[in-house]
Amino acid sequence: MTAPTTQMTITRTDLNPCTVLLEVECTPQQVREAITKTLRRASKRVRIPGFRPGTAPPEVVKKHVNLEAVKEWAAEEAVNLGLKDALKQEDLTPYRGARPRLEEMDFDFDAATCRFSVKVPLEPKVELGEYKGLQATMPNAQITDEAVDEYIEQIRSERASKQPVETRGAQHGDQAVVLIRPEDKSLGEKAFAVSVGQTFQSLDETLLGMKAEDVRTVELVFPSDFADAAWAGKALKCEVEVRSLTAPVLPDLDEAFAQSLNAESVEDLRSKVRTALERAVEQRNRNMVQEQL
Repeated sequence: MTAPTTQMTITRTDLNPCTVLLEVECTPQQVREAITKTLRRASKRVRIPGFRPGTAPPEVVKKHVNLEAVKEWAAEEAVNLGLKDALKQEDLTPYRGARPRLEEMDFDFDAATCRFSVKVPLEPKVELGEYKGLQATMPNAQITDEAVDEYIEQIRSERASKQPVETRGAQHGDQAVVLIRPEDKSLGEKAFAVSVGQTFQSLDETLLGMKAEDVRTVELVFPSDFADAAWAGKALKCEVEVRSLTAPVLPDLDEAFAQSLNAESVEDLRSKVRTALERAVEQRNRNMVQEQL
Protein backbone atom coordinates (compact mmCIF):
# COMPACT_ATOMS: atom_id res chain seq x y z
CA MET A 1 0.00 0.00 0.00
CA THR A 2 1.31 3.45 -0.85
CA ALA A 3 2.37 5.74 1.97
CA PRO A 4 -0.12 8.51 2.82
CA THR A 5 0.74 12.00 1.66
CA THR A 6 1.31 14.82 4.15
CA GLN A 7 -0.08 17.51 1.85
CA MET A 8 -3.37 17.62 -0.01
CA THR A 9 -2.83 17.11 -3.72
CA ILE A 10 -5.24 18.40 -6.35
CA THR A 11 -5.31 17.67 -10.06
CA ARG A 12 -7.52 20.05 -12.02
CA THR A 13 -8.88 19.34 -15.49
CA ASP A 14 -11.00 21.95 -17.25
CA LEU A 15 -13.46 19.74 -19.14
CA ASN A 16 -15.26 22.66 -20.78
CA PRO A 17 -15.85 26.36 -20.05
CA CYS A 18 -18.44 25.46 -17.42
CA THR A 19 -17.15 22.24 -15.81
CA VAL A 20 -13.98 21.41 -13.90
CA LEU A 21 -12.89 17.95 -12.79
CA LEU A 22 -10.99 17.88 -9.50
CA GLU A 23 -9.05 14.80 -8.40
CA VAL A 24 -8.21 15.23 -4.74
CA GLU A 25 -6.08 13.32 -2.26
CA CYS A 26 -6.81 14.44 1.30
CA THR A 27 -4.15 14.76 3.95
CA PRO A 28 -4.14 12.26 6.83
CA GLN A 29 -4.94 15.21 9.11
CA GLN A 30 -8.11 15.97 7.14
CA VAL A 31 -9.18 12.33 7.24
CA ARG A 32 -8.48 12.00 10.95
CA GLU A 33 -10.45 15.19 11.57
CA ALA A 34 -13.37 13.73 9.61
CA ILE A 35 -13.18 10.47 11.57
CA THR A 36 -13.02 12.30 14.90
CA LYS A 37 -16.00 14.50 14.03
CA THR A 38 -17.98 11.47 12.92
CA LEU A 39 -17.19 9.48 16.06
CA ARG A 40 -18.05 12.48 18.22
CA ARG A 41 -21.38 12.82 16.45
CA ALA A 42 -22.03 9.09 16.78
CA SER A 43 -21.19 9.16 20.49
CA LYS A 44 -24.07 11.56 21.08
CA ARG A 45 -26.51 8.96 19.76
CA VAL A 46 -25.54 6.04 22.00
CA ARG A 47 -25.34 5.48 25.73
CA ILE A 48 -21.80 4.62 26.83
CA PRO A 49 -21.42 3.65 30.51
CA GLY A 50 -19.30 6.12 32.45
CA PHE A 51 -19.50 8.93 29.89
CA ARG A 52 -21.88 11.76 29.18
CA PRO A 53 -23.20 11.90 25.58
CA GLY A 54 -20.50 13.18 23.25
CA THR A 55 -17.61 12.93 25.74
CA ALA A 56 -16.32 9.36 25.27
CA PRO A 57 -12.87 8.95 23.63
CA PRO A 58 -12.89 7.77 20.00
CA GLU A 59 -11.46 4.33 20.80
CA VAL A 60 -14.25 3.74 23.31
CA VAL A 61 -16.92 4.99 20.91
CA LYS A 62 -15.79 2.50 18.24
CA LYS A 63 -16.77 -0.38 20.53
CA HIS A 64 -20.33 0.86 20.99
CA VAL A 65 -21.42 1.92 17.49
CA ASN A 66 -22.03 0.37 14.09
CA LEU A 67 -18.48 0.83 12.82
CA GLU A 68 -19.35 0.15 9.18
CA ALA A 69 -21.94 2.93 9.22
CA VAL A 70 -19.43 5.23 10.92
CA LYS A 71 -16.91 4.49 8.17
CA GLU A 72 -19.42 5.55 5.52
CA TRP A 73 -20.25 8.74 7.42
CA ALA A 74 -16.55 9.47 7.90
CA ALA A 75 -15.90 9.01 4.19
CA GLU A 76 -18.62 11.52 3.37
CA GLU A 77 -17.24 13.96 5.96
CA ALA A 78 -13.69 13.56 4.58
CA VAL A 79 -14.90 14.32 1.06
CA ASN A 80 -16.75 17.40 2.30
CA LEU A 81 -13.66 18.69 4.13
CA GLY A 82 -11.34 17.94 1.23
CA LEU A 83 -13.72 19.45 -1.31
CA LYS A 84 -14.09 22.64 0.72
CA ASP A 85 -10.32 23.10 0.84
CA ALA A 86 -9.89 22.13 -2.82
CA LEU A 87 -12.48 24.66 -3.99
CA LYS A 88 -10.78 27.35 -1.92
CA GLN A 89 -7.32 26.44 -3.19
CA GLU A 90 -8.46 26.39 -6.82
CA ASP A 91 -10.60 29.53 -6.33
CA LEU A 92 -13.72 27.79 -7.64
CA THR A 93 -17.35 28.60 -6.84
CA PRO A 94 -20.00 26.09 -7.98
CA TYR A 95 -22.63 27.58 -10.27
CA ARG A 96 -25.44 29.16 -8.21
CA GLY A 97 -25.51 26.57 -5.47
CA ALA A 98 -25.28 23.49 -7.70
CA ARG A 99 -23.56 20.64 -5.88
CA PRO A 100 -20.32 19.18 -7.23
CA ARG A 101 -20.93 15.60 -8.37
CA LEU A 102 -18.85 12.87 -6.76
CA GLU A 103 -17.42 10.65 -9.50
CA GLU A 104 -15.21 8.26 -7.55
CA MET A 105 -13.93 7.78 -4.01
CA ASP A 106 -11.32 5.59 -2.32
CA PHE A 107 -11.53 5.82 1.48
CA ASP A 108 -9.50 3.81 4.00
CA PHE A 109 -10.70 4.31 7.58
CA ASP A 110 -7.77 2.56 9.27
CA ALA A 111 -5.03 4.12 7.13
CA ALA A 112 -6.68 7.57 7.25
CA THR A 113 -6.53 8.05 3.48
CA CYS A 114 -9.13 9.47 1.12
CA ARG A 115 -8.94 10.07 -2.61
CA PHE A 116 -11.88 11.27 -4.66
CA SER A 117 -12.83 13.02 -7.87
CA VAL A 118 -15.68 15.47 -8.42
CA LYS A 119 -17.11 17.46 -11.30
CA VAL A 120 -17.69 21.11 -10.38
CA PRO A 121 -20.21 23.13 -12.45
CA LEU A 122 -19.14 26.75 -12.94
CA GLU A 123 -20.80 29.96 -13.99
CA PRO A 124 -18.99 31.38 -17.02
CA LYS A 125 -17.02 34.56 -16.35
CA VAL A 126 -16.26 37.07 -19.05
CA GLU A 127 -13.28 39.40 -19.13
CA LEU A 128 -13.24 41.56 -22.23
CA GLY A 129 -9.87 42.34 -23.74
CA GLU A 130 -8.73 45.22 -25.93
CA TYR A 131 -8.49 44.42 -29.63
CA LYS A 132 -8.85 47.88 -31.21
CA GLY A 133 -6.96 48.30 -34.43
CA LEU A 134 -6.16 44.61 -34.74
CA GLN A 135 -7.60 42.23 -37.31
CA ALA A 136 -8.29 38.55 -36.97
CA THR A 137 -10.99 36.01 -37.81
CA MET A 138 -13.64 35.68 -35.08
CA PRO A 139 -15.41 32.28 -35.07
CA ASN A 140 -19.19 32.13 -34.74
CA ALA A 141 -20.39 32.15 -31.11
CA GLN A 142 -23.91 30.90 -31.85
CA ILE A 143 -25.26 28.43 -29.28
CA THR A 144 -27.66 25.69 -30.37
CA ASP A 145 -30.82 24.66 -28.53
CA GLU A 146 -29.19 21.28 -27.94
CA ALA A 147 -26.26 22.92 -26.12
CA VAL A 148 -28.67 24.85 -23.89
CA ASP A 149 -30.65 21.70 -23.09
CA GLU A 150 -27.47 19.75 -22.37
CA TYR A 151 -26.24 22.35 -19.91
CA ILE A 152 -29.60 22.52 -18.13
CA GLU A 153 -29.60 18.73 -17.88
CA GLN A 154 -26.14 18.95 -16.33
CA ILE A 155 -27.45 21.35 -13.69
CA ARG A 156 -30.39 19.03 -12.99
CA SER A 157 -27.95 16.14 -12.61
CA GLU A 158 -25.87 18.15 -10.14
CA ARG A 159 -29.00 18.83 -8.08
CA ALA A 160 -30.34 15.30 -8.24
CA SER A 161 -31.43 13.64 -5.02
CA LYS A 162 -30.62 10.02 -4.23
CA GLN A 163 -33.31 7.39 -3.97
CA PRO A 164 -32.54 3.92 -2.57
CA VAL A 165 -32.82 1.15 -5.17
CA GLU A 166 -34.53 -1.89 -3.67
CA THR A 167 -36.45 -3.71 -6.41
CA ARG A 168 -33.86 -4.08 -9.17
CA GLY A 169 -30.18 -4.60 -9.78
CA ALA A 170 -27.60 -1.90 -10.45
CA GLN A 171 -27.78 -0.06 -13.76
CA HIS A 172 -25.52 2.43 -15.50
CA GLY A 173 -25.66 5.76 -13.68
CA ASP A 174 -26.60 4.33 -10.27
CA GLN A 175 -24.49 5.29 -7.26
CA ALA A 176 -23.11 2.40 -5.22
CA VAL A 177 -21.04 2.07 -2.08
CA VAL A 178 -18.85 -0.95 -2.78
CA LEU A 179 -16.58 -2.93 -0.48
CA ILE A 180 -13.81 -4.94 -2.17
CA ARG A 181 -11.96 -7.65 -0.24
CA PRO A 182 -9.07 -9.32 -2.11
CA GLU A 183 -8.46 -13.00 -1.43
CA ASP A 184 -4.93 -11.93 -0.45
CA LYS A 185 -5.69 -10.56 3.03
CA SER A 186 -2.37 -8.70 3.14
CA LEU A 187 -3.81 -6.21 0.65
CA GLY A 188 -6.53 -5.15 3.06
CA GLU A 189 -9.94 -4.03 1.82
CA LYS A 190 -11.31 -0.87 0.26
CA ALA A 191 -14.65 0.93 0.25
CA PHE A 192 -15.61 2.98 -2.78
CA ALA A 193 -18.46 5.28 -3.70
CA VAL A 194 -18.79 4.80 -7.44
CA SER A 195 -21.02 5.58 -10.39
CA VAL A 196 -21.92 2.27 -12.01
CA GLY A 197 -20.51 2.17 -15.51
CA GLN A 198 -17.77 4.70 -14.77
CA THR A 199 -15.22 2.66 -12.81
CA PHE A 200 -13.15 0.10 -14.73
CA GLN A 201 -14.32 -2.69 -17.01
CA SER A 202 -14.21 -5.74 -14.75
CA LEU A 203 -15.77 -3.91 -11.79
CA ASP A 204 -18.49 -2.33 -13.94
CA GLU A 205 -19.35 -5.74 -15.38
CA THR A 206 -19.52 -7.20 -11.88
CA LEU A 207 -21.73 -4.47 -10.45
CA LEU A 208 -24.36 -4.55 -13.19
CA GLY A 209 -27.38 -6.42 -11.86
CA MET A 210 -26.19 -6.55 -8.24
CA LYS A 211 -28.56 -5.40 -5.51
CA ALA A 212 -27.81 -3.81 -2.15
CA GLU A 213 -26.15 -6.36 0.19
CA ASP A 214 -25.34 -8.70 -2.72
CA VAL A 215 -21.87 -10.30 -2.65
CA ARG A 216 -19.97 -11.76 -5.60
CA THR A 217 -16.57 -13.42 -5.79
CA VAL A 218 -14.86 -12.52 -9.06
CA GLU A 219 -11.51 -11.73 -10.61
CA LEU A 220 -11.00 -8.00 -10.95
CA VAL A 221 -8.39 -6.56 -13.29
CA PHE A 222 -7.31 -3.25 -11.78
CA PRO A 223 -6.07 -0.52 -14.15
CA SER A 224 -2.38 0.35 -14.16
CA ASP A 225 -3.13 3.84 -12.81
CA PHE A 226 -5.21 2.57 -9.87
CA ALA A 227 -4.72 4.74 -6.77
CA ASP A 228 -3.18 1.95 -4.67
CA ALA A 229 0.08 0.78 -6.22
CA ALA A 230 -0.26 -2.62 -4.52
CA TRP A 231 -3.43 -3.26 -6.53
CA ALA A 232 -2.58 -1.39 -9.74
CA GLY A 233 -2.24 -3.45 -12.91
CA LYS A 234 -3.06 -6.73 -11.15
CA ALA A 235 -5.73 -9.37 -11.63
CA LEU A 236 -7.00 -10.17 -8.14
CA LYS A 237 -9.63 -12.61 -6.96
CA CYS A 238 -11.92 -10.46 -4.83
CA GLU A 239 -15.16 -10.50 -2.91
CA VAL A 240 -17.29 -7.57 -4.08
CA GLU A 241 -20.09 -6.42 -1.78
CA VAL A 242 -22.63 -3.72 -2.61
CA ARG A 243 -23.21 -1.93 0.69
CA SER A 244 -25.82 0.47 -0.67
CA LEU A 245 -27.35 1.34 -4.02
CA THR A 246 -29.08 4.57 -4.99
CA ALA A 247 -30.38 6.10 -8.20
CA PRO A 248 -30.32 9.81 -9.00
CA VAL A 249 -33.72 11.52 -9.14
CA LEU A 250 -33.55 14.70 -11.17
CA PRO A 251 -35.63 17.71 -10.13
CA ASP A 252 -38.52 18.56 -12.45
CA LEU A 253 -37.74 21.15 -15.09
CA ASP A 254 -40.43 23.55 -13.94
CA GLU A 255 -40.89 27.09 -12.68
CA ALA A 256 -39.73 26.20 -9.16
CA PHE A 257 -36.49 24.78 -10.53
CA ALA A 258 -35.97 27.86 -12.71
CA GLN A 259 -36.59 30.18 -9.76
CA SER A 260 -34.02 28.29 -7.69
CA LEU A 261 -31.52 29.45 -10.32
CA ASN A 262 -32.67 33.08 -10.18
CA ALA A 263 -34.79 32.81 -13.32
CA GLU A 264 -38.46 33.73 -13.53
CA SER A 265 -39.50 30.79 -15.70
CA VAL A 266 -38.12 27.86 -17.67
CA GLU A 267 -37.92 30.03 -20.79
CA ASP A 268 -36.11 32.72 -18.82
CA LEU A 269 -33.71 30.06 -17.55
CA ARG A 270 -33.02 28.90 -21.12
CA SER A 271 -32.36 32.49 -22.13
CA LYS A 272 -29.94 33.06 -19.24
CA VAL A 273 -28.11 29.79 -19.94
CA ARG A 274 -27.84 30.64 -23.63
CA THR A 275 -26.40 34.06 -22.75
CA ALA A 276 -23.91 32.54 -20.32
CA LEU A 277 -22.77 29.94 -22.86
CA GLU A 278 -22.48 32.55 -25.59
CA ARG A 279 -20.28 34.67 -23.35
CA ALA A 280 -18.12 31.66 -22.53
CA VAL A 281 -17.72 30.82 -26.22
CA GLU A 282 -17.03 34.46 -27.05
CA GLN A 283 -14.30 34.51 -24.43
CA ARG A 284 -12.80 31.34 -25.85
CA ASN A 285 -12.97 32.85 -29.33
CA ARG A 286 -11.28 36.02 -28.12
CA ASN A 287 -8.49 33.88 -26.74
CA MET A 288 -8.20 32.21 -30.14
CA VAL A 289 -8.10 35.61 -31.83
CA GLN A 290 -5.42 36.77 -29.44
CA GLU A 291 -3.34 33.75 -30.39
CA GLN A 292 -3.78 34.65 -34.06
CA LEU A 293 -2.52 38.15 -33.35
